[in-house]
Amino acid sequence: MGEKTLESALNEINSILRRCEKIQPQFARGSAQYSLLENRIAALRIAKLLLQQEQQKEQPDQPRQTSSELTAITCPSVVLSWEELEKALAPIGSILHKCRAAQVKHEEASATFRRLQKQIDVMVLAEALIRKELNMKMTGKPAKGS
Repeated sequence: MGEKTLESALNEINSILRRCEKIQPQFARGSAQYSLLENRIAALRIAKLLLQQEQQKEQPDQPRQTSSELTAITCPSVVLSWEELEKALAPIGSILHKCRAAQVKHEEASATFRRLQKQIDVMVLAEALIRKELNMKMTGKPAKGS
């Protein structure tokens, strides 16, 4: 993965995360919409953390932030548990599904199609990073190609 790809993915995740956090207070706590957004926000924060960690790996000459420093910014726990990672897959998959369903309704040349494609690309990447992390937790070693 290139530095530009990771930077672009982080920007897109941050944008989606901000929109979710901005709209969540409009729903009553405990409502289905509120809970959906709560789960999406948690999953997006995990995706953001994993993207930041990938970025750190790709920039060895930059001062490295420790995992706990990254986590303090984006995720409540210092080490992501199997359960947190597993739970993050469903909201990421849901966003991916909704973006793909919406994209079909637009022309390829349209700005909406391109915007949705960016979101699809970042959700595919986020899902892959979550699965890679789950695999590492299961096997105790990095996945092939990492």
